[in-house]
Amino acid sequence: MSETGSVSLIEALKQSIKTIEMNYSGNWVVTGGNENPGKLKSEQAGRNDSNYDKVVEISSHDFVEMFVCVEGCCALQLEDHVFEIGKGDVGVILPGVSHIELPIKGCTYTGIWIVAHTGRTALHVSGKNSQGFFIADGFTFDTEHNAMLNSIILNMSIEAKNKLPYNIEIVKTYILQVLMTCLRNVENSRNLGLTGVTWKDSVVSDVQNYIEWNYQKQIRVEDISRLVCISNNYLNTIFKAATGKTIMRYIEDFKIDKAMHLLKTTDLSIKEISIRLGYYDQYHFSKMFKKRQRSSPKQFREDQIMPKA
Repeated sequence: MSETGSVSLIEALKQSIKTIEMNYSGNWVVTGGNENPGKLKSEQAGRNDSNYDKVVEISSHDFVEMFVCVEGCCALQLEDHVFEIGKGDVGVILPGVSHIELPIKGCTYTGIWIVAHTGRTALHVSGKNSQGFFIADGFTFDTEHNAMLNSIILNMSIEAKNKLPYNIEIVKTYILQVLMTCLRNVENSRNLGLTGVTWKDSVVSDVQNYIEWNYQKQIRVEDISRLVCISNNYLNTIFKAATGKTIMRYIEDFKIDKAMHLLKTTDLSIKEISIRLGYYDQYHFSKMFKKRQRSSPKQFREDQIMPKA
């Protein structure tokens, strides 16, 4: 594995499959909570916070996520417990479970995140090297390849929830199916030359397109997160690195640009413009406009009609 952060997704998938196959009968599955028959070593969150680097805020989602440690070691916090995991260990994160990826101070690692939401499944590589935390290669499955993968992940999450005999053993088989299916589909797609844009560029483009088509309403980062199958924190990290702005700042700037155009070219009232742009009310719109333009919408319109000498 390279220490530069330029880790191939295909290489990471192959390595994780090989490691898991070699250690299939071992304890390498974490499903969250105090009882983890797959991997028992954990500690109470907050007990040794100084051991970890906090790169994002803890969050929960309404979709299934899976994290595979490919190389090195790191930690996963699931609810109020922290699990230190190493090469070949897997965390299955069920909907509604608060979680966070925690780099361990002094340790490097590479991991794969697999996120499954209705109609979409996405993968990306993240980790920590000598330069710090990184997010690297990734892939988003199209509808054709997604149906079977989503079915496997759904069955895996059902088994992870229940307390029936052999549930962890069954979860293990599903984890391997997920990884092998992902590897096969990513390899096939890339062999066909379906890599015109990088994964990060594709994610940023998806966000920008969503904002362009939905700026007339109140947009939440959570809504976009579901669309692209990436957690809020990672999504903001990727987007800000590409555009220099957080998603919320980008949305506000986009709306204010639209507002300026409407103020210049139409006779719509301030209230009508605020409604058209999806603001809570006219007051909130005026406040955000003044924060950006240093003048009220009314004053901006008057200045366009009667420019200052």
